[in-house]
Amino acid sequence: VTTLARNNRPPEAWNWNFTMQREIFGKSTLEVGYVGHRGLHLPEVFDINQPKAGALQANPGINVNDLRPYAGFASIQMEENVSTSMYNSLQIAWNRKLASGLAFGFSYTLSKSMDGNSNYRDIVPDTYNTTNMWGPSEFDTRQMAVINVIYSLPFFRSGSNKAAKLLGGWQVNAIMQFQPGARSE
Repeated sequence: VTTLARNNRPPEAWNWNFTMQREIFGKSTLEVGYVGHRGLHLPEVFDINQPKAGALQANPGINVNDLRPYAGFASIQMEENVSTSMYNSLQIAWNRKLASGLAFGFSYTLSKSMDGNSNYRDIVPDTYNTTNMWGPSEFDTRQMAVINVIYSLPFFRSGSNKAAKLLGGWQVNAIMQFQPGARSE
């Protein structure tokens, strides 16, 4: 059996940021920002027919379904919007404008994502105590660096003949992302 809580509130997301940008040497800009996100009323799935801890050990030989709050039924999953999440990050970016056929950028993010339930359909292991669910999100990536490069090929940059129109104006682009792998806890 699966059900929804009667008093479910719609999920909410609050986002905020504070960013400063400054033009610096060599036609480049430096940007430093704090970004935050708060999730409220996120879905969490409970087994509302979970036997109390120790019920099976205290009643050996009895069918577990007879020890549940709704006797005779197995698991009853209920979705309730009671979970939360929190994300905080420091984001730094340095970008150089296209000059002499070359542009590049570097960005770095130091962040932390915490929540009470990263996966939508995971069932809370202990319906009677969910305080142990708060922790790093399953998708939490603490550090990330990205490098991007744009190089305009110097061939046929100007001209009005067909070869210049067909072969000119091409670019080579590269994006590289570096981040740690998934944590195994």
